[in-house]
Amino acid sequence: IFSEKIYIFAKIRTGNIARKGNNEKIINRIELLMKKMKFILAAFAAIVMAGSVSAQEIGDLYDKFDKAAESYNAKKFAEAVPLLEDIVKEAEEFGDEGEELANNAKKLIPRGYFQMGGAAFKAGDYDGAIANFEKAAARAKAYNDLQTLNNATKWVSNTYMKQGETAFNGKDYAKAVESFAKGYE
Repeated sequence: IFSEKIYIFAKIRTGNIARKGNNEKIINRIELLMKKMKFILAAFAAIVMAGSVSAQEIGDLYDKFDKAAESYNAKKFAEAVPLLEDIVKEAEEFGDEGEELANNAKKLIPRGYFQMGGAAFKAGDYDGAIANFEKAAARAKAYNDLQTLNNATKWVSNTYMKQGETAFNGKDYAKAVESFAKGYE
């Protein structure tokens, strides 16, 4: 039925009903063009669908950032920092659109690790404090946050000193010497 309509269209369009062989060539060309158009339309539809999926995913990333910010503001840094780390990784896929989100996350990550280090220090978990202060320093250096880098580096040293003091008071002199030495590095 479809080819008959094209044949009739070709007859009317060419105005040459008598030369049937020529019309068949035209019909074949029109059918080929129609197949190409179907392919182009399918490709266009796929691109549009991919764009809507991309928009949905960037929306999901914004939702994740909102959740991370909510946890961060509630001082739940252990929840917020992993989400922020994920956002930095995932935002690269979205180019310029994700760059702003990644930059915002990069501002919070070193500070989040620093806050976790402070909480661990206050709880007397000096190993946990050192690990978090070192992560804060590393991320701060990577993300060019000089203030957090300086603070975290200072607190790594202070924590080793406090750890050495605690070991010394507990008469664990070997641990005290080791911690004091690391505190002066």
